[in-house]
Parts: sequence; structure tokens; C-alpha cells
Amino acid sequence: MRRLAVIAAASALLIAPAGAEAKGLKWVKVCGLDACTKESGKGWNFERRPLIFPPTVMSGRPDDPPEAPAPWYRVTVAFSHANGHKARSIVALDIKYAGGRDGSYGYVWEKLKPKPLGTYRHLTKGLAPNPVETMPGRDELMADALRSTLQSTATIAAGLLRSA
Repeated sequence: MRRLAVIAAASALLIAPAGAEAKGLKWVKVCGLDACTKESGKGWNFERRPLIFPPTVMSGRPDDPPEAPAPWYRVTVAFSHANGHKARSIVALDIKYAGGRDGSYGYVWEKLKPKPLGTYRHLTKGLAPNPVETMPGRDELMADALRSTLQSTATIAAGLLRSA
């Protein structure tokens, strides 16, 4: 019985909701092309203004990457309880995605639902986005798009050759 309680407690820590992890928020900083905004995390209402910053805080599993790069903003979040730890990610509002580098997997992406999208629209108000061609993870996105196109072309060509 005791072993079961320890396993349950450990599991609860691993699957804690994103908002619970972020409650010790110190500040949120969003940077565009030539300026940044910084908002205090004190009293941040995560139910009303949820934040997604992959891979540190996500609402579920990663989504497929976006099909193409887009204008973007850099997001940095500082936690008060994490001894100076900061989470860094990007948001691309035009395509409704947030992404962040996961050391071993490259970029991890999540599609933004309406509430987090609204939070980031508020945080980026008045900022000019960074240009598409400078989007982090862009090379990976372009390689994925090229791979997909080549696979489709090869499949079509194979079908045509078989029917000839």
C-alpha cells in the first residue's frame, strides 16, 4: 500500500497541470523586432490568461510543426521558485503556434488555442514581429516541407510508372 502511495505521488508530480508549474511566475518578457515588453508575474491569473511556452509548459503533447515559418516574437519567462531558471520560446501569432527548442529533438511545437492566443496578442500589442526569414526552427520547417514534397512527388511518379 505504501509503495502504491509513493507511485501515485510521483505520478502526480509528473503530470501536474501547466498552470501549477507556472504559479511561481516572476515575469514574462516578449520581444519583437526592435522592442520588448515585460509584465510582472505577480498575481498572474493563469485561468484567464494562460501561457504556453514549449517545451517547458504545454497543454498536452507536442503538435505537428507548422507548415511554413511566419513572423514571430521571442518569449522569456522567469520563475520565482526556480533559482533563476528562465524558459525561452517563440510565438507566431499569424499561424497560431508556439515553439521552443528541446535539446535532443530540435523544436517542439504547440498550436495555440484561443485563450493563450489572446494572452499573446495582449503581450505583443504595439510590437513589430521579427521577420519570417529569421524564425528559429525555420530551417527544420523548410526541410520537413521539402521532405514531404519529395515523398509526394515520388509516390505520384511511382504510380505513373506502374500504370504506363
